[in-house]
Amino acid sequence: MKAIELTALDGFDSLRLSEVDKPSPAPGEVLIKVRAAGINYAELEQTTGRYPLQRPLPAVLGFEAAGEVVELGSGVEDLTIGDTIAAPVLSGGYAEFATARADSALR
Repeated sequence: MKAIELTALDGFDSLRLSEVDKPSPAPGEVLIKVRAAGINYAELEQTTGRYPLQRPLPAVLGFEAAGEVVELGSGVEDLTIGDTIAAPVLSGGYAEFATARADSALR
């Protein structure tokens, strides 16, 4: 799948469109086909290494995403495939697909 990856801590100039593996939902998670992602100050701080939560590079950024549920992890009962949701994601909002905890999703 396509994703925007941070490849160095040089600011937005270090963002690249890349091909990465599509994630699979863990128990209690859903897979979202991302239609929209938030851009906030935390992402700016991550691109320069000033955000407290840094991932190994390259890293797919994006702390929130909205879209369609396309797969359910085991134990998910309150959402169904096809639901439109918004949810916080630990990373991956800047990708075609992202996983999120089902109990954090908003319909």
